[in-house]
Amino acid sequence: MFGFANFLLLALFAAAVFDLIFALARGGGLRGALHGLWNTPHLLFGQQLAEWRLQLGRILFAAGLAAYEISVVFCNSMARQNWAWVQGVMSPVLEWLAFLCFGAKILFGTRYTWRELLAGGALYFIARWVYFNSQNIWWIGIVVAVLAAKDVPLRRPLQVYFASGCAAMAVVLALHFAGIVAPDLTSERMGALRGTYGYGHPNTFGGLVFGLVLAYALLRAQKVRWVDCLLVFAVGVFLLVGPASRSAALCTLALAVGLVFCRLRAGHSVPRWWPGTCAGMVGLTAAVSYLLPLLVIKVGPWNNDIGPAWLAKLDSLLTCRISLTWMAYRLLDVKIAGQVFNWPTVDNSFAFALFQFGPVVAALLGILFAAALMTTQALAASFLHLIVHSVVKIMAFFTAGAVLHYAHREYVPQLEGLGRYMPVTFACFTAAACALTGIPPFNGFVSKWYIARAAVDIGGWLPLVGFAALLVSALLTAVYMFQVVLKAWFPRTEAPAIPEGSAHEAGWMMTVPTAILAAACLLMGLFPQWLLDVIGKAVGL
Repeated sequence: MFGFANFLLLALFAAAVFDLIFALARGGGLRGALHGLWNTPHLLFGQQLAEWRLQLGRILFAAGLAAYEISVVFCNSMARQNWAWVQGVMSPVLEWLAFLCFGAKILFGTRYTWRELLAGGALYFIARWVYFNSQNIWWIGIVVAVLAAKDVPLRRPLQVYFASGCAAMAVVLALHFAGIVAPDLTSERMGALRGTYGYGHPNTFGGLVFGLVLAYALLRAQKVRWVDCLLVFAVGVFLLVGPASRSAALCTLALAVGLVFCRLRAGHSVPRWWPGTCAGMVGLTAAVSYLLPLLVIKVGPWNNDIGPAWLAKLDSLLTCRISLTWMAYRLLDVKIAGQVFNWPTVDNSFAFALFQFGPVVAALLGILFAAALMTTQALAASFLHLIVHSVVKIMAFFTAGAVLHYAHREYVPQLEGLGRYMPVTFACFTAAACALTGIPPFNGFVSKWYIARAAVDIGGWLPLVGFAALLVSALLTAVYMFQVVLKAWFPRTEAPAIPEGSAHEAGWMMTVPTAILAAACLLMGLFPQWLLDVIGKAVGL
């Protein structure tokens, strides 16, 4: 996969070079060529056979989606226990087929402007970086699929996804009920047996079924029938009483309610506030997932819990997902670009992404909240926040590296009084703390401000709740960031003296880049318009 990542990045760069050569050959000079490539969507590697290539690209995308869905549905079943070739041969072949189809679609069947290509390349580079650390292809797969989905009407791929998934699941169920694949495998919860239906866990089966039901609902969304509502409702009831997969069942039943809403409002336009309200659930869910485990307090053995009674009941209802995430916070490190992470007890998607893929991707997931508001203003705000977050986080990690290398300090209590010995480093860290918290005039305030404006413009109450969660996260950021700032600049009187020569300012090769990034944080906050203009052109404002 790493070789594929390298090849795709090099191919995108080669495409840009070839397109520039072709544009110059057509005349108009370098300025005209660059302006056209930057603003006009065009096929990579020339415009020959354009219509045929676009049609081929749609076929490749559908084929890649089918290969991936078959891999997910069939190769994740217990058939891999019956036949070693399912996991050892079939799964990697299907995954490689999917990525090759997506890659070919990107290179030969997609129209891009150079600004879109630059944004896509940057996003893909981040995904490649994270994959290098985590060895997990999920995020890089998402990025590749999103880049490949451009210029594709999604109805036909949805049909292919639904048909291939249903066919693969039908095979698994047939093998299961025929007594070949995991015929007697069950799971127990609170004394009740749960069917696995050919998979290793009931929730695996439930999640796959919900994915297919969601595809079906999207296909029927434009013309919902009462029979569609009843069918989705019946599947939700089955998931509740068969595999007893509560999350999948509740999501399916909620989807049935949504289809009823669509049926009742047939012929009416969707309220303006509805998309933003639905999108706001993403930010709200992420905030709750991250914050609830912080309220858990544990002492002594594992099963001795101290905390609010309501939290204990909620934790029990969620099968200890809150307390298990709390344990992960206490025992595991968070790496900037993720890590090889095989600890199975973090059954919380947002927290899992934080540990597996690092805060870079976790921040991207949060930024998708703004992008999902479905307004160009929100999309521009999300890109601005992405750039801001990248600059600030790089600067913060530069300062951490300087402290580790030149002061040999690893823990916050060891930072008492270090501001006196490393003034440039901690001045830059203070700037990072202000920016991450959203204190003007730093760039973090500007990006949060534009996200707030986008939430207000979309209307409805839930986007505002999502932004309130963003404010809460800013407050928590201030708590832990300014703890370091206060210790460094204002040490306690009882703090032990730092031995002479044990800490000193970092060399110019570390302080100069860090200071440049700190200045950039300030200048982006004071003069954001030039960056907003560039982003506005990229998103079509």
